[in-house]
Amino acid sequence: MHGFPPDALQAVFQAVVVNKLIYAAPWYGFTTAADRGRQDSFCDVPLMSVTADEQLFGKIINNTQHLLYCLLPPQREWYSRV
Repeated sequence: MHGFPPDALQAVFQAVVVNKLIYAAPWYGFTTAADRGRQDSFCDVPLMSVTADEQLFGKIINNTQHLLYCLLPPQREWYSRV
């Protein structure tokens, strides 16, 4: 499309469209079935939202210098019962 290589188009799509859908994902349940159908026709918004949440949480719990780390509850020790 207009001389862009496919990987560049994918990067633009990710940066513009997918990130806006992930940002709006908390309101996904309040949309109409028709709106959800249009969104789901080219990407799985709920799955992308869960994936983004898991990635962010992983970054927070693995970095004691992360701004949100101090808001986490203390870690518990998990012992296996034998």
